[in-house]
Amino acid sequence: MMLFFATLALGAPRSAPPPYQQKAEFARWMSHSIDWGVVASTSVHLHGTAFGNPISFVDTGDGHQFFYVSSLDATMQDVAQNSNVSLTLSEAMMPGKCESSAGKLPDPEGELTTGPCLSLSHITRR
Repeated sequence: MMLFFATLALGAPRSAPPPYQQKAEFARWMSHSIDWGVVASTSVHLHGTAFGNPISFVDTGDGHQFFYVSSLDATMQDVAQNSNVSLTLSEAMMPGKCESSAGKLPDPEGELTTGPCLSLSHITRR
């Protein structure tokens, strides 16, 4: 297993969602409130086609997400060739966020961030 991280320009968490018009704050809140997202990479197995893979992550609250993923995972093989990835989050991923007693579901907000995904395999294990 290897530890990868992405710096995706997010940041400090919030306990209540800010207005969705405040895009940066809303993205930070979502990143802290959700523990998985879809990481899209340029697939080496699919000859350059975009490939999205659901991956769990930990948000550190300072704009970094950490992914604990095997180097055998298809996305990590893609990252070894091209470190640029996109992380997509949606309010629909939150438990109870898209439920309604009236039967009408609210329109969930979503966020897309991009940036490099770097291996932390060089870190000394204790």
